[in-house]
Amino acid sequence: MDDLRAAFDHHKPLPSKSVMFTIDDGFFDHHDIAARVFKEFGYSLNFFVITGFLDRNLWPWDDQVAYALHRSKKEVIDLRLPSGKELTINLRHDDIGDVVYSLRSTLKKESQSDLYAWLEKGLYPALGVEYPHEIPTSYRPMSWSDARTLRDAGHGVYPHTCTHRILSTLSVDEKQSEIEMSIRRVEAELDYLPDIFAYPTGRRSDYDQLDIERLQRSGIKLAFNTIPGYVRADRNSLELPRFSLPCDFDDFRQIVNRFEAFKMKVRGLAKLPA
Repeated sequence: MDDLRAAFDHHKPLPSKSVMFTIDDGFFDHHDIAARVFKEFGYSLNFFVITGFLDRNLWPWDDQVAYALHRSKKEVIDLRLPSGKELTINLRHDDIGDVVYSLRSTLKKESQSDLYAWLEKGLYPALGVEYPHEIPTSYRPMSWSDARTLRDAGHGVYPHTCTHRILSTLSVDEKQSEIEMSIRRVEAELDYLPDIFAYPTGRRSDYDQLDIERLQRSGIKLAFNTIPGYVRADRNSLELPRFSLPCDFDDFRQIVNRFEAFKMKVRGLAKLPA
């Protein structure tokens, strides 16, 4: 990450055949397992952490959705969304994985100002599932001590907002708090002022120009979304793309060998009128 920042700071081309790895949220196994594996192969890893999660004030809303749905004994659920809209969930016929994906996608389009309160007071009761007032063991975060250990070992640790709510769904004051407070928490716990950031969920619809301007005013130099693509020196440094790590090794090899760049170019040409 330091090399990438320096390339942008000094307007230099990126070294050829460069690969950088990032991992989001800050779960315990990111420290206990992922960092150990990367150390074994001599690679650094860059962690984007939800600061409220490491503070144990909450656990990510999207994981709570999956947790609750997987534990519901109901077959058909009439659910009132945060916006007041009604949604019917059918667990009798629909695949649970599809239901989780669909509800998460729906909630990404809703106002997320009161999302965590809605989970406790709305989703869990509707599903007939007891709300866990302690973070379930399998969903627990790493500690700030773990984060300091990662930094000391040469890994990067950076803010990923306080609550993982989608910035574009929040008020101006909430946006500012999510960005500013997460930066300050990392600074307070790790004793350095971070200038790298990752947008929650990271689609282009998940953040807006106000968020980009706020990051600039907060001293952020690089910010990452989740739009698939290669980082180039001519890109906007506050909208840097990332490939999701594929499950198939051949797909992974195509990405790091830049064959995916050729495929993307061909797909782009295919869209041009004849």
